[in-house]
Amino acid sequence: MAAEVSKESILREVRKVHREWPKFLSDSIPRVEKAATELPDDVRQLGLQMASAYVRNCRERKDSVCSFAVYLRERRWERLSDIGVHAEAKEPEAYTRFSRPGHALRLYELCQPIASLPLMTSTMRRVCEVGDHPDASDADRKMAAKIRNDHRKRWGWPAVNAMASRTRVTVPEWLVKLSEGFVTTDAGSPMLSRWQELFERHSWPWIAENLERHFFPEGNDPDQALYEFEIAARAALSMERGNDNAA
Repeated sequence: MAAEVSKESILREVRKVHREWPKFLSDSIPRVEKAATELPDDVRQLGLQMASAYVRNCRERKDSVCSFAVYLRERRWERLSDIGVHAEAKEPEAYTRFSRPGHALRLYELCQPIASLPLMTSTMRRVCEVGDHPDASDADRKMAAKIRNDHRKRWGWPAVNAMASRTRVTVPEWLVKLSEGFVTTDAGSPMLSRWQELFERHSWPWIAENLERHFFPEGNDPDQALYEFEIAARAALSMERGNDNAA
């Protein structure tokens, strides 16, 4: 068990840096994780610390940035010393998961396509089959819908569920700026109930903790606010990629 915890701890640190990598969305996650776990601890830590310096150097030299797996596997940061680059290690900026940026990251991750779901247990499948039968009772239909809903919540968005075990989360700067437009939504308010209803309709996992306040995009209609947030996020991310390509 200890080895598994150690590996998960390694991958958490890798994901923090990988999220900021220019080719994050097209990278192969399994290859990144394999390359990371095969490195000695001290070598991997140095590579993670030098990642931003490597990307900055590629932009300055107008070179293309390799995949993160290649960067780790080939220890590309070691080339920086060969060309006279000495950069200070910069720790990724992190925020509490309950902050505005933390809420924005959570909502952004939930807007991503659902992950591949593991097969339900045989008991769960049988209950769903009963609920899907044309002659099923309302109670059976509701139970089948609940099982499917809970299954999606548990497995559909692993990045979101992983946030529950972390005190702080790393948030891209462009998303931090978007979060500045989020407004306070108090616990027990009608607006929070509307957001909870939206989450339930999407089978999205709700924040487990009983918070006194939440932060969501501004607007009286959560569906419209979510739609506008998705548009703004795509535009901001597109601009960020454009800057990467122009550099």
